[in-house]
Amino acid sequence: MTQVAFRVAPTGKRVGLCAGSDLKRSAVVVVLPKIWRSRQSKLIKCPWPQHGHLFITAYEGDTVVVEGTRDQTHALNDWLLELQSNDSDLITATVPPSIEGAHVALDTAETAVRPILDLLELFDRANLDMVEESVPHARDRHELMRLVLYRRFVAELEPLITRLRPRYRATEEVLQAPRGRIIDRSLVETIASRRPDVLCRFDEHSRSTDLAAVLLAALRMVAKYAGTARTSSLFEALRIRAARLVRQLEGVTVVDRRVAFRLSRSVRLTRLEREFAPVLQFARSVLRDELPLPTGSPGATFETFRISVPTERLWEEILFQALAEIPAVVMLRANFSNLAGADVDVPAPWVKSHKESVTDRFPDFLAIVEGASSRTTWCIDAKYKNLPGGSPATEDANQLFVYSHIARLGGKHIDTCALVYPTIAQLGVQLQLTRERARDLSLSIVGAPFPQPSDLRGDRAWADFVESCAVVLSQCITGPDAQVA
Repeated sequence: MTQVAFRVAPTGKRVGLCAGSDLKRSAVVVVLPKIWRSRQSKLIKCPWPQHGHLFITAYEGDTVVVEGTRDQTHALNDWLLELQSNDSDLITATVPPSIEGAHVALDTAETAVRPILDLLELFDRANLDMVEESVPHARDRHELMRLVLYRRFVAELEPLITRLRPRYRATEEVLQAPRGRIIDRSLVETIASRRPDVLCRFDEHSRSTDLAAVLLAALRMVAKYAGTARTSSLFEALRIRAARLVRQLEGVTVVDRRVAFRLSRSVRLTRLEREFAPVLQFARSVLRDELPLPTGSPGATFETFRISVPTERLWEEILFQALAEIPAVVMLRANFSNLAGADVDVPAPWVKSHKESVTDRFPDFLAIVEGASSRTTWCIDAKYKNLPGGSPATEDANQLFVYSHIARLGGKHIDTCALVYPTIAQLGVQLQLTRERARDLSLSIVGAPFPQPSDLRGDRAWADFVESCAVVLSQCITGPDAQVA
């Protein structure tokens, strides 16, 4: 037996999953957030099963040692090198350490399903658009990307399905009681045949609009898609959700997928239907159906697939949803990917003489909070790190020090700052610091809850989590008696 070792998310700032397969074997590695860790050991010993299929569930920062035959470890090593070259933040090969006292992982396809679903649910709840930026190489597309797309489409449509508006549409129908305009040719045929049927053209107020037909065609694809033998269980719950939505579109004309895709090009949303624009784009992607499965070929190495997402991005989106629930926050700017709003001004701390100040770094959140007697401008930065026992890391403290001096929101100076770290419990403010030298501005070190798998399984559970997180943040920025929406 030989060994291959690798670290997952060695920097502790990335989650995702990766899979590889050839004609004889397959391997799946699921990387979960470190805050979900359910065991103490960060070292995993994993024997490669005799049937050739390897399933590993690990957490950010774990080291995995795989034991197998020379042929198995050679294929795995080649796969790891390819993954490392494309995404070293997710997986990095390392020297096999001593595995004494390591946690033994004996995951199977069945036990690996739940972590994969939890991870995809986390991506959904954080409103991630799993576009090409998240999957760097087009050849990495895989059936799981189909699952992500289908889940996003269904999740976006569910709250909007009852808001589909009927429209007047041009209809031709053979009637005994004339309605609208009688087609001349039909009138002549009726007189000649003496049958009391005429072809009429009229505008009918109907739910069977072009938009509804496109959405129904996409939903029927999702409801009927069973996946493969290995992935059918992943699609089962989604098929049930899609079938419920299909029943709510009873009476809408059923059209073929290809016809629906061509029809989607001509759909023009009215002012009252603009909220359907994202759903329509998802429906077009579903109908286009350009997500081929990877296939092995003789002599080829592992066909690979991966989804890799920075955990900091997830944490920022979670905090944004919680901050948006606080009534006292009258203005909130979230600068995801360092994209500032028009009323956000963060000049560079240093600039050449007679040159315009330009910066490419912005705080995660700037907010104006309504207090009892005045408004306070907050600068809040999300840090996906372990909550510090004392003072924060020097680089984090210095970063907020700079923002506190130069950042502006709506022309207003920063009044107070906060660093927010993920925790399991609802901790709130853990430490209060004061800016030197004037001691005129405070910095709060805050522990806010990170969603656990149980918080992701249903809209009600997620809403309860967001509310609990909002309560913690609200108490930090407005006081212990703060309320949330």
